[in-house]
Amino acid sequence: MGVGAEFGYGRAGLTRQNDWPVGDDKVEVGWTLARDSWGKGYATEAALASLAFGFGTLEVSRIISLTTPHNVRSRAVMERIGMQEVATAVWRGIEHVCYALDRSSWPAAGVVVPEVSVRPA
Repeated sequence: MGVGAEFGYGRAGLTRQNDWPVGDDKVEVGWTLARDSWGKGYATEAALASLAFGFGTLEVSRIISLTTPHNVRSRAVMERIGMQEVATAVWRGIEHVCYALDRSSWPAAGVVVPEVSVRPA
C-alpha cells in the first residue's frame, strides 16, 4: 500500500514496510529525490504533507522513517520534521536506523505543517 505524490524530481509518501523487523509500527514516511533536487526543501515539505495525511486522514498512531546510518541528509530531514531515532536493525541485508513520531506528538514544536487536501482518484 503506497500513498504518495510524484512531483517530477522524485517521490515521497507513506508505505507499509511489513517486513521491518523492529516493533509493530510498519507505516513509513519516505522520499527519494534526484540529486539536483537536494537541498531545496522538497523532502521536508513532502514528508510533512505525508505525516499530516497519515496522522490526520489515516489516523495512524505512529509513523516511522528508515535510512542507512551514513545518510546524513535524510536523517537531518527526519529530525527537522520532529522524528527521533528509536532503533537500529539489519533490514534486507543492510544496517538501518529507524526514526519515529507518534500522532500524540504531532506536530512537533516549531514545525509548520502544510495544508493537505485529498483529491479523489
